[in-house]
Amino acid sequence: MKKDSGKMSIRESIKQILREQSERSRLIDLYITKRMNSFEQSTVNHGGYSRVNFREKNGRLRVSIFFNRVKQELEVTMSDNLYGEIYGMFSMEGWVEIQKHLINWFKDNFDGLDDINEIYTFDDEEYVY
Repeated sequence: MKKDSGKMSIRESIKQILREQSERSRLIDLYITKRMNSFEQSTVNHGGYSRVNFREKNGRLRVSIFFNRVKQELEVTMSDNLYGEIYGMFSMEGWVEIQKHLINWFKDNFDGLDDINEIYTFDDEEYVY
């Protein structure tokens, strides 16, 4: 008869890791949702282009979703500060991880963003167009 040493089997360890990863992803999604919901949303139309802006109450631009109706192209841009805040809050392991979370969040929360494959960043809203 083997004495129970309190160790988890490999299978149990893998299940635990997957549960923790799932919980972490859920927390990241909740955080992004909370931050995005804290911004004021406005829409701007210019000829064949539309833009949805998300601004802080002080007017600082944090996120823009661009849509080129002529070329049927979409682009999501996020301020460096917000991008870094999310990255740092969850100690992400690099560009691939934060991109994966942000892309999935935008696809899950906005219609028509199924084709985005990168979230671009900006450090000065004057150059976001």
